[in-house]
Amino acid sequence: MPPPSSGGVHVIQMLNILEGYDLGAMEHNSAA
Repeated sequence: MPPPSSGGVHVIQMLNILEGYDLGAMEHNSAA
């Protein structure tokens, strides 16, 4: 049986991925 809602899990996973990037050093709308 699947979990009732996996939206929260996706948000947590995206934040964990973004932790690996230095977002402060990136320019707005940069290709990186």
